[in-house]
Amino acid sequence: MVLHILMNEVLWLGASYRTSDSWSAIMSIQMNKQMRIGYSYDYTLTDLNQYNSGTHEITLGYDFSFDKKKVVTPRYF
Repeated sequence: MVLHILMNEVLWLGASYRTSDSWSAIMSIQMNKQMRIGYSYDYTLTDLNQYNSGTHEITLGYDFSFDKKKVVTPRYF
């Protein structure tokens, strides 16, 4: 299960949960119309947590807007 919330069209906050496996916290910032940078932390709930304290991830997203015509969908806007 994943939940993302967009606040003021700039800040993305989210969380995810994999049944009996792990949970994650997610945050992204929309730098401009084309670039987004984010961070997430994943913590396992299985026996693997004895060997690691979770994983960290940094993401960088870039939207190549070659076509200026946009299609509005419920998922991305």
